Amino acid sequence: MIGFPFDSYVTYDTHGEPEYDRAISAQPLKNLIHRLFSDGILPDISTNLQVVAGESGMTVNVKVGFCIIQGGLKLEENERTLSIQAADSNYSRIDTVVMRWNDNVDYRECDLYVIQGTAAANPIRPELTREGGIYELGLADILIPAQSTTISNERITDTRYEAARCGVISSISEFDTTFIYNQVQSDLATFQSGAESDFTTWSTNQQSAYEEWIFNAESAFGNWENDEKDAFLAWFATLQDILDENVAGHLQNEIDGLDNRLTTVEGTVGGYDTQITDLGDRMTAVEGNVGTLQTSMGTAQGDISALQTSTANNTEELRVIENTIELTISTWSSSTYTVNGVAYYRSVSANAYTVLSNKILEMLLIPTSTSYPLPSQTEIDDYNKIDFMIYNDEDNKIYWYAKEKPSANVKVKIIGIKNVITA
Repeated sequence: MIGFPFDSYVTYDTHGEPEYDRAISAQPLKNLIHRLFSDGILPDISTNLQVVAGESGMTVNVKVGFCIIQGGLKLEENERTLSIQAADSNYSRIDTVVMRWNDNVDYRECDLYVIQGTAAANPIRPELTREGGIYELGLADILIPAQSTTISNERITDTRYEAARCGVISSISEFDTTFIYNQVQSDLATFQSGAESDFTTWSTNQQSAYEEWIFNAESAFGNWENDEKDAFLAWFATLQDILDENVAGHLQNEIDGLDNRLTTVEGTVGGYDTQITDLGDRMTAVEGNVGTLQTSMGTAQGDISALQTSTANNTEELRVIENTIELTISTWSSSTYTVNGVAYYRSVSANAYTVLSNKILEMLLIPTSTSYPLPSQTEIDDYNKIDFMIYNDEDNKIYWYAKEKPSANVKVKIIGIKNVITA
């Protein structure tokens, strides 16, 4: 385990020379820096350790700058001039300007060098040395044509921003959270879809079962009613036949038989009263179950709405979420308008629109070019300049306001409106 730096306690001998109680080495500090920062140059000035053609002859100049090599720090405070070996008489070659860190005991330095390439019909640049205590950063490649006597900037290839050769210093502790955000959005969409599907299936099954029970109950009651009606009509037809044959002789007998049948019917009706009472109790229970179902549906709808708080606050907004209009905001006023004491530039939509669900849900930025999945930085900057938008219910148009006028077209998607008038 490495911890650095710690103080070394100092004393002095009889001759006044300092003596330290612990040895100090640069390696722990280099290891710590190497854990925090990548190799490369500082990007804050474009000329940092830049290689350019010299004033004359076979020379190049390296501008001042700073770099990190394997945890070691190098600050070049003066512009340096490096000499290039004479060109080959027959073939071209490629030389490389490097910043070399040499940790070997006889050197222990960090300095600029020119690695001479091999002349050939198809020359290639030299490989960098990164072993044996030596580590090099490639700053530039220089093409040396056969028989050339000068160096021009056109023949210098800047390799400072080539990650494999040099690169830019960056903190290795930086963490890109984009993939986590995308995963959360994907998981939320999957859960939402599954919850809606499961609830729809359950609700459909419950409704079907209830409708089937009601149908069977109505059918059973209808059959009972038809049977009793048929029996009464048959009895009445018999009574008519008897009266026709002998009104006086058979009337009393039929009345007596009718009394007996009424007694039987009364008993039967009493049984049906019990069945009707049971049916009423069952219907009351079903009504309670329906109320519970409605309560569960309301709770489920609330749960689904809670998952969509970023775009909607209720199921009505879910219904209109797909009603969108794509607009390009391009024309801004030349003079400002004052709103609540603040001056704004204004842009007005060309078309009239109808707001759904009593409000505009959201305005999203989309790229003007379909060749790229994301907006450009200019589009993002111009979009962020828009302070607010207002829907005017007198002319049904949208008004955008910006303290600073955007410099380019801004293509947006408005969620919660529909086009009703074509300008």
